[in-house]
Amino acid sequence: MAPGVENVPRPAKRPSLRDQHKDFTSARLQEAAIVVFVRRGYQDATIDDICAEAGTSRATFYLHFRSKRDLARVIAERIRPELMAAYASISELEAPAPDAVRDWLERVVSAWEHHWDELTVAAQAVRTDPSVAPAYWSDHRHRTVSITERIAGWGASQPDAELRASVLIATVERICQVYLDRPHEFDRAAMLDALTRLALSQLAAGLPPR
Repeated sequence: MAPGVENVPRPAKRPSLRDQHKDFTSARLQEAAIVVFVRRGYQDATIDDICAEAGTSRATFYLHFRSKRDLARVIAERIRPELMAAYASISELEAPAPDAVRDWLERVVSAWEHHWDELTVAAQAVRTDPSVAPAYWSDHRHRTVSITERIAGWGASQPDAELRASVLIATVERICQVYLDRPHEFDRAAMLDALTRLALSQLAAGLPPR
């Protein structure tokens, strides 16, 4: 072996055609499921509906997912990193200043816009399938903790910070739902301005002067 050859990094192994096809089929079933869930609702949608939308068979479906519930869980999991990162980015704010809060909310709202259909599916699944709820509420708890820690870091007591974080999350998520359900009825910039004022009422009000 030539000197130094053993130190040359090996190229990453390319996925096989079989693996690529498996990933493609899984993604296709997920996209088909989102279409069907949004159109018919999670509870009324069937595996046959999803297979018809994807142009595949029930046998193929069961090669990738154990059930409709399993598929809904995978759809919810794929949006988790971006959504959680958006909420957690509040830790980057040095103070609850209007411009900084608006920038944070811009990131949160953008994540909602990017994943509105998936979030709609997740909300429907939680309401109709109790087995899906624990993961949903676990994520909700993580969002609450991120915001609570930031508010507490600005001087609020822990109980007060947690209460404010819970109110803020409920406010942000309800406004996002209304806005994205009827986007043509609202001006996005005006919505963000109003949301910023509401957020400031929880992030900054009652904190000790700095």
